This record gives sequence, structure tokens and C-alpha cells, in this order.
Amino acid sequence: MNDEKETILLQGEDGSSIECEFGDRFDCQDKHYIILIPYRNGLRDDDAILLMQTVKDKEDPDTEYLIALSDPEEINTVFSDYIARKAREQHAEGTCFEKNLAAAIKK
Repeated sequence: MNDEKETILLQGEDGSSIECEFGDRFDCQDKHYIILIPYRNGLRDDDAILLMQTVKDKEDPDTEYLIALSDPEEINTVFSDYIARKAREQHAEGTCFEKNLAAAIKK
């Protein structure tokens, strides 16, 4: 079994960068989102996540852009939808919500 995690390096407009581990990908209200877990000082920061919208390039569908969410209402709506979806999935599988929620977010 391969324990390597998929990582991505985000580049800020100011030239800064941050390495992140892929968490999950999902849709909400006809938009596409991704959850990333940042690394700080080379270690995974399990107390933080980045929620970003993904948009495909119209000219090159193999290219995808990440857009940081800035509207608190959108962030709350999207994250609440994600949590509810994960809870339904876990309930359907007969698993305990409280036990598995933290694991689902850390994926």
C-alpha cells in the first residue's frame, strides 16, 4: 500500500507559496470545490483547512484554477453542505458520525 499523500504547491500573487495535502473534492450548488490541508514548517497542520473553488480553463480543459473563497456566507454554505454530505455517507455506511467526521476532514 502506498502511504504517499498527494500534495500541491499554491503560489500567491505576492510570490509566497504554501504546500498543501489534497483533502477532498466535491460539488455544491453547481460549482466545484477542493479541500486542502496546509503544511507549516514541513508538518501537516491538522488544525487548518483551505476551501477553494476549482474552475476549468475554457481553452484548455486539462488546466484547472483554484480560487480562494472570500465571502463568509459562501464559505459557511459550502462547508456546511460538505459536512452534511459526509454525515449522510457515513450514516448510510452504518458508521458513527462523531468518530468518523474528524477522519473525513483529515483525508
